Amino acid sequence: VYQNNNRTQKKELKTSDWNNLNDLVQKINLKKINSYESPTQNRFNDAAPSSEISILTDQKNTYTSKSFDFGNPPAELQELYHEIIRLTQDFQTKNKPSIPRRL
Repeated sequence: VYQNNNRTQKKELKTSDWNNLNDLVQKINLKKINSYESPTQNRFNDAAPSSEISILTDQKNTYTSKSFDFGNPPAELQELYHEIIRLTQDFQTKNKPSIPRRL
């Protein structure tokens, strides 16, 4: 499930993509995910959108990172973040806000 600006989309993944995501999640200490520090703070002055990653396990536990600047996750989440972005790129492209143009 991918959520952007309160728009949610579910996406079917290929088995290989799902397995890759699971492998990346296995590299993360989920109990510490909310302690990983963002390398930048631009979201606090509206210079960057805020992002976070939430992981729901088979045991129905949810682990959520601290917020971070879109495009600049904590080092511990970089691989997972970039894979999520790659897998959701079609959704992001379709749902970009349109900018009115003056003629």
